Amino acid sequence: MPIGVCMLCLHTKDLQNSHYMPKGAFKINRAPALKNANPVVLSDEQLLQSTAQLSDYLLCSDCEQRFSRNGEAWVLNNVPRNYGEKFPILDALNAEVPLLVDGETKLYAGAKVKSLDMEKVVYFAVSVFWRGAAHQWISSLRSEAPRIHLCAYEEPIRQFLLGTSPLPDDVVICVLVCPNGSVLNAALMPWDNPLPECARYCFYLSGLYFVLHFAYKLPQSYRTMCAHHSPDKIIWVSAEVENVVRQILRDHVISRDDSRVQKMLQEIAKIRSKP
Repeated sequence: MPIGVCMLCLHTKDLQNSHYMPKGAFKINRAPALKNANPVVLSDEQLLQSTAQLSDYLLCSDCEQRFSRNGEAWVLNNVPRNYGEKFPILDALNAEVPLLVDGETKLYAGAKVKSLDMEKVVYFAVSVFWRGAAHQWISSLRSEAPRIHLCAYEEPIRQFLLGTSPLPDDVVICVLVCPNGSVLNAALMPWDNPLPECARYCFYLSGLYFVLHFAYKLPQSYRTMCAHHSPDKIIWVSAEVENVVRQILRDHVISRDDSRVQKMLQEIAKIRSKP
């Protein structure tokens, strides 16, 4: 356990082996029913089923516990543990009357759903985006995660995570939930998806899709849909989430001529076809 400067609190302490995406996310994306239960990872343009994770000595024990206590543990306890299993966040929203229905998209007042902890959902999302900016993550397979550039907002976001400052008004988090009980068990690292008027990054974890927007003088319309800044703590349920994630997986997995991955997909299809 090396001694160094914790990237969050900036104190010199014993550093823990910190993970970019939570270590617990790796566990819930394993597939015990498969012969090889390990998730598929992308390394050097090759797809492999592997135990490799993006981790490094980044945070002290206190800050690791802060991340867990303030969001990570709650989120991981409220997403499906396996394909077709209970999705507590979706169940809580389905029991409520939406604020708005637009086709296959519904908007809910997360602040009014007693079983939801929107502060922890937002904290978790912000912590993952910040980790992508604070460090260059390289797996044991030597694959690098795309770098996140938070620009002038990196330091205010660090202070928000530390609990010493509010989240800047020009930083907006949108939280979207897959509408299906049998969600895609996957973890997609944050990726860049810019808009003309602002920077935008996204990541996906087991039925939850998080979107970070930021820009100097971000239009007010973004804040009205924010899970943090809007009075109702807006949270979305949208079929578009799964469409986006499926397309990403199709581009990176299904389109590749990799017999091992194709055999795994066939094994999954066979298992799911059973009554």
